[in-house]
Amino acid sequence: DGSGKILEEYAAKYPNIEIITQQNAGLSAARNAGFERATGEYVFFMDSDDWLFEGSIQRVMERIEGEEILYFNGKMYSEERNAYIRDYAIKERRHMDGSSYFEDIYNEPRNMSCLCVCGGFYKRSFLLEHQLYNEPGIYHEDNYFTPQALLAAKDVSCVNEYLYAYRIRGGSITANVTAKHVRDELFVARNLYEIFSHHD
Repeated sequence: DGSGKILEEYAAKYPNIEIITQQNAGLSAARNAGFERATGEYVFFMDSDDWLFEGSIQRVMERIEGEEILYFNGKMYSEERNAYIRDYAIKERRHMDGSSYFEDIYNEPRNMSCLCVCGGFYKRSFLLEHQLYNEPGIYHEDNYFTPQALLAAKDVSCVNEYLYAYRIRGGSITANVTAKHVRDELFVARNLYEIFSHHD
């Protein structure tokens, strides 16, 4: 689709961009490959069809106070309607442990910071310490990763700023339910049950 050439143009212009090439193995494998090569204090997993609002990364870095996870708010964009159709927003919270944070937001309307991996910045040393990688080869990988990250985290914040645009496309993976979607959702539920049932 020409994306490789576009990447090469950006890498030639910005020396901090590194191109990683691998056979297509899905979203989680791509996230893991990037994470393994990352060198920064924090990492961010951006989905390929979404975008950040201008100045978002700078605004996040100005708000980080050493948290293991810093979440932020976003907007859902409908490609079919060519418009933003929903806000993913929750009130600001600072320096909570992950379990308390999850319990606090669980009953709020669906939002990025209790679901989407792309809804937060993660301290790289925290992910490495707890071996928190994205599960390859499954749908609903965000539903599997985020609860485990929050279970392990001792310092979580959410800033009430809109930084991320989450695109919805008619032909996207999440728009069409298949038998694999159901099997993978059961895989996530069973494994999370096991993980949480053995947690003190």
